[in-house]
Amino acid sequence: MKEKQSFRDYLKQLTRKKGFYPALYVFVMMTLVTGVIWQYNMNSLEDALPEVTDVLTDPLDGQTGKDYLSGDQSGDDEEQDTVSVGKNDMIQVETLRFPVSDAFEVEQVTQFYDYTLSEEDQLAALIEYNDQYYQSTGIDLVATNETSIPVVSVLSGEVSSVKDDPLLGGVVELTHDNNIKSYYAGLTAISVKETDSVTQGDVLGKTGTSDFRKMLGNHVHFELRVDKVAINPNTYFDQPIVKIISDLQVTADESFEHLPDTEESDTSTVE
Repeated sequence: MKEKQSFRDYLKQLTRKKGFYPALYVFVMMTLVTGVIWQYNMNSLEDALPEVTDVLTDPLDGQTGKDYLSGDQSGDDEEQDTVSVGKNDMIQVETLRFPVSDAFEVEQVTQFYDYTLSEEDQLAALIEYNDQYYQSTGIDLVATNETSIPVVSVLSGEVSSVKDDPLLGGVVELTHDNNIKSYYAGLTAISVKETDSVTQGDVLGKTGTSDFRKMLGNHVHFELRVDKVAINPNTYFDQPIVKIISDLQVTADESFEHLPDTEESDTSTVE
């Protein structure tokens, strides 16, 4: 009868086999690497939600129609305030809405000028004033029935400027998070004042007229800017704000430098 092999003898035979120690070495190393990776992933979970910093910039004051459309946004910039959002807080992300009430049908009569457009579309994005042409840094909207309709905030934010400009008509500027600003020109019946907080969709005023776009009748000229650079709003309507922030490489034309001089604007607040 064959004698039963002891465990010790089995181990001796196993260790004598060719390739045993290389296999044991690989097993040990794989175990160590797996442990290190597991520990790293566990530590990373604590930092999975980074802090979000919302930068609020100061309002721009005293701009005329020429300054506004030329992108001359100089002024005394005070120190920026930052608001940190903790990882345990709920962050609500807004999407960019249209600047007029959904209850009305509108037509976009002027689009944002972009060098990538076709020649026909580039011509449609030019604005004629006093026998000169200017490249549009925004869009113009009119109601299909040519009446005055409500103009609303595209995002939640704060009213940073309200003024009556001799060239642009009533102008409202809103400041939003992440250095985003929205501009609404040609307004009448303005219902907000500086420092007011607004929620997305709040009525700012109604479409009106302006000397610069007199031929349009009741309209609103809308612009969207990031870090003082105009971007094409049509690209971002119904898109989340993070899309705008991630596309900061988008460049825009700032060629309103040669707008005709206007008389000094009445920068008093429009009630």
